[in-house]
Amino acid sequence: MLCAIGRRPYHEGLFAEGLEPETDGRSLHVDSQFCTSIPGVYAVGDVSSRYQLAHVAAAQGTACVEMLCGVECLTDLDLVPSCIYCRPEIATVGMTEAEAKAAGIPVKVGKCVMDGNARTLLAEAGRSFMKLVADARTGQLLGAHLMCLNSTDMISQLSGAIADHLTARQMLHAMRPHPTYEEALTDALHDLCARLEQ
Repeated sequence: MLCAIGRRPYHEGLFAEGLEPETDGRSLHVDSQFCTSIPGVYAVGDVSSRYQLAHVAAAQGTACVEMLCGVECLTDLDLVPSCIYCRPEIATVGMTEAEAKAAGIPVKVGKCVMDGNARTLLAEAGRSFMKLVADARTGQLLGAHLMCLNSTDMISQLSGAIADHLTARQMLHAMRPHPTYEEALTDALHDLCARLEQ
């Protein structure tokens, strides 16, 4: 059972009386450079972001400081990995198959059910899988959805691949060690490549 009761931005008493920034619902409204409606006041993280995750706040904070210093931000702030720390863990990044189709992108999906993965069998992890979504025209990875042990540690590899516009075939260039949960990613990539060639 998963219970997610939610969180909300809290900024009561943060600003002087009569100094009220513009809001979007409960969140502070910011522009693409994290500026609030008050000149010289910036907001990042839970108080202004639609994603209330520590790694999003940290990335936004770094990006804001870089922008203020005139340094190019290298992090894709729209590509947010999401993790659920249950057993097995769930981690996802990028587009789902449905989201890609709704955006008019033809997709192919590769999967690996991990009932043959040695580490999964040894840990008696139960039903576990990896699902990869790619653009059917280019083979470029668009999304990854994992439900397996250590998925929250593996999702960064897939976030990087999506951010760097790698194809499924390019991701197969890397050797993955045995026995690991991660080697199932190679199986999912082979399945995806086979479907892309159909």
